[in-house]
Amino acid sequence: MYSVEIDRSKRLLVISALQRVTAEQAKLAAKQVRELVRDVAPGFRVLADFRWLESMDAAAAPHVPEIQIATFETLADAVQSLAEQ
Repeated sequence: MYSVEIDRSKRLLVISALQRVTAEQAKLAAKQVRELVRDVAPGFRVLADFRWLESMDAAAAPHVPEIQIATFETLADAVQSLAEQ
């Protein structure tokens, strides 16, 4: 399952994945992302939270765009890194 939210004031898109993610769920999440960022100027940031992800279907891969990835041990570390940028 995916959750997609945007905080326009912080120019931050948050994508959370939990439990088991299917290809159809990833496709729907990608559609939600496109809709949410339609009116957002370039330069926004994305925080993908996979702490609660158990598994993801290999067929979901095409729906996850190629992006620069940084991995952190804790959510606090990730948020701090985003704040510094």
